[in-house]
Amino acid sequence: MRRARWALIGVLTLIAGCRNSNIIVSMPLEDSLCRVSPNLLFDDSLLPATAAAIRNRRPLVIVALGSSSTAGVGASSIRAAYPAVLERELRLRVGTTVRVLNRGIGGETVDGAAARIDTQVLPYHPTLVIWQTGTNDLLRSRPPELFEKILAAATMRIRRRGIDVILMSPQYFPAGELRSNLKAYLRAIDRVGELYDVPVLHRHQIMAYWAASGELSVRQMLAHDLFHMSDAGYRCLGEVVTDFILRHCAASIHRELPEQSDRI
Repeated sequence: MRRARWALIGVLTLIAGCRNSNIIVSMPLEDSLCRVSPNLLFDDSLLPATAAAIRNRRPLVIVALGSSSTAGVGASSIRAAYPAVLERELRLRVGTTVRVLNRGIGGETVDGAAARIDTQVLPYHPTLVIWQTGTNDLLRSRPPELFEKILAAATMRIRRRGIDVILMSPQYFPAGELRSNLKAYLRAIDRVGELYDVPVLHRHQIMAYWAASGELSVRQMLAHDLFHMSDAGYRCLGEVVTDFILRHCAASIHRELPEQSDRI
């Protein structure tokens, strides 16, 4: 309850602060699709650089780093992939310049993505990097310990530049549930998030929640191959990532302005 209360106060603080700067932050509709249990949309980590960009009306540059579900495999077009949905949603809800660069490559493992950071991430001076990772390493049965080591080192390189990071876990898909090391990969991503104090978007848990609650069936959120995400799945993921970012930005502002937050 305490965490949920702080998240609510932080959201109100973000809205108030942005309105004072003539920036509009709209809240998601209560009856919108893609609903998620609130505890899956917030943790104790912050996004200080992203929050500062929104508050100070600076352009928000986000790099979406990852594999096929960042590139948008399974979608009807690149505009239906989650990074494009995220860009549209943030522009509507933040009211400032937002650019989301899609740097997804299908089939890529964590070492491949890490090797691209110097050429396809850092030169664009992003405010935030969203790193979707783990799926292909899991499918290739690579040691979770090696995956964690590479992910940790690369996350540290990004954070040292003052760039915010969000880690995104593998998607929920039937074949993945049969992998004996799935939980080891999910724990590895959580440990890296805790080590460098970066938020982890638990996509696997969120999609499992959709399936169990009836919000979205497996066949609705996945493409015909029951592996890559569908247009509906990507749309929901883009909306969830938007909410996730804004909640963490709100918490960052609340941390900076506790007295103002307490008066709201």
